Amino acid sequence: MRQHHRPTRGPSRHRLATPLAAVLLAGLTPLLTPGPAQAIVGGQPVAAGDLRFVAEVRNTAVGGLCTGSLVHPGWVLTAAHCAAPTSVGDVTVRVGNTTAGTGGELRRVHRIVAHPQYIGGHNDLALLELSSPITSITPVRLTTPAEVHLSDGVQGGPFTPYDQGIAVGWGRDGAGNLPSRLPFVGVFITPSQPDSLGIKRLMVDRGPCQGDSGGPLLVSAGGTYVQAGVLKAASCTGAASYSEVGAGGNRTWLLSQLTAVPYTPFGTVDWDGDGHADILTRNDTTGDLWLYPGQSKRGYSTATPVRLSTGWAGFTPYGAADWDRDGNPDIVARQDGTGQLWLYPGTGTRGPAGTPRVLIGSGANAHSPFGLVDWDRDRHVDLISRDNDTADLWLYPGQSVRGGSTVPRVRIGNGWRGYTAFGTVDWDRDGHADIVTRNDATGDLWLYPGQSNRGYSTATPVRISWGW
Repeated sequence: MRQHHRPTRGPSRHRLATPLAAVLLAGLTPLLTPGPAQAIVGGQPVAAGDLRFVAEVRNTAVGGLCTGSLVHPGWVLTAAHCAAPTSVGDVTVRVGNTTAGTGGELRRVHRIVAHPQYIGGHNDLALLELSSPITSITPVRLTTPAEVHLSDGVQGGPFTPYDQGIAVGWGRDGAGNLPSRLPFVGVFITPSQPDSLGIKRLMVDRGPCQGDSGGPLLVSAGGTYVQAGVLKAASCTGAASYSEVGAGGNRTWLLSQLTAVPYTPFGTVDWDGDGHADILTRNDTTGDLWLYPGQSKRGYSTATPVRLSTGWAGFTPYGAADWDRDGNPDIVARQDGTGQLWLYPGTGTRGPAGTPRVLIGSGANAHSPFGLVDWDRDRHVDLISRDNDTADLWLYPGQSVRGGSTVPRVRIGNGWRGYTAFGTVDWDRDGHADIVTRNDATGDLWLYPGQSNRGYSTATPVRISWGW
């Protein structure tokens, strides 16, 4: 695909806004008293473009608000008490915004991984695996064991005996108000104190409040911010404690969970027309799209992978199918920054297609893809999508054209919150396409039989597996 597919905005460099730099460099403790819209107690608003790795974490099951941080393109780090136990369908994260509830990159959560020793506030850490990676924002780096001195609470400098850091989060201010803009505050990091189990805690003198849980404690290293802790508890009017992530068992556990080179699946289809099914996948580190040619056997393929295109960061795949019915499979993907749906026509070759992309839809920001398949059996590929706000499932009938369809969408289901799509295929070989999906709360895998109609299916769902 062509280079104009690249997002226009480059990665964040975690630059220092002038007020933050002043707090760190001058060693001053007082900050201007913020207005009611500026939460974190005593906080100031973060400048647009700064600290883009900070995440706004929402849990609709309990109406909860927390904070987190993008520590990997596919993972947000937060506190375990913010997300576990709960269904992944109830949790969303927004990364890169400085205005509450809008902007940035919005993602559903595919998986919640809490620290295995999380109990009673101890080891209060969780990783949220995103529905699709965020490759347009640079993740924050965790401090290393060699940088423990930056947050051990002992500095001995001319201005203060303590280390200095930044507390940031979407929580309330001292009057109980939630922020309209992401706030931060400069804090002193006082000598660390163990909890009742002897686990090290990083202590700060002020700042965090309800809603800041899971937020990062930042320190300056080499001219940029790095994360030393994750907020576990705060008194709002005084001290707060953070779980240490730069050393010890917490750091070891976190690094063991984070995938070194993540890939996002874009589809399995005979892309090059040689009669063998292939794998289409994006390297999330580079944003490149790759073809892994298949050889129609139960085993490893010896065919050489081929890079098809560059600039796929910031796109969510909807699937690969012959949308325009020209005999070649195509890719349908959403540009996450705009919510637009694009068709990338294939040419049946083992290499870059070079065919211009075509806009086929818009307004898909709050939707999750559930499949590309001829659902109503009219010989046109259709698009199935879940509205994440209403949990309704919608059928968008295709017309086998290289463009958008003029056929009105049809609601084919409701109550789909808390499910992860596994694919659309004629599973039971009755001639009708079916939906295979996981119930995220139970881990059971379900078959929802289709009936080749434009409407609700009356067939009874069937559990086909468990432990997923």
